[in-house]
Amino acid sequence: LPISCESWAKKKNDYYLLLHEQIHFDIGEYWRRILVKKVSTQYFAENNFEAGIKKLGEETNKERNAMNEEYDMQTERSQNKIQQEAWAKKINKLLQAEEGYSKSIILFSVH
Repeated sequence: LPISCESWAKKKNDYYLLLHEQIHFDIGEYWRRILVKKVSTQYFAENNFEAGIKKLGEETNKERNAMNEEYDMQTERSQNKIQQEAWAKKINKLLQAEEGYSKSIILFSVH
């Protein structure tokens, strides 16, 4: 999960900054669900299992980082209130769409 050096604790009463940080957390949860989906729907060769999992993790992490950067840029790090609200709705929809992968248990196939 993303941990910023510019913590929300510096401005404890700023609702939009708290919301901004919560959405970073939710973005991390969304990409965790995507990783669970990828792992649970892909077949892995027994001799390539570890490398396959690692590759999926790295790819997913790049996508998560890109989304976090896009989010920070579009919301101007919580300063753009309209974009902040739009992203809150967007991430909520994405999380709902991947609700089936919210569990922590992953089943996968190795051949």
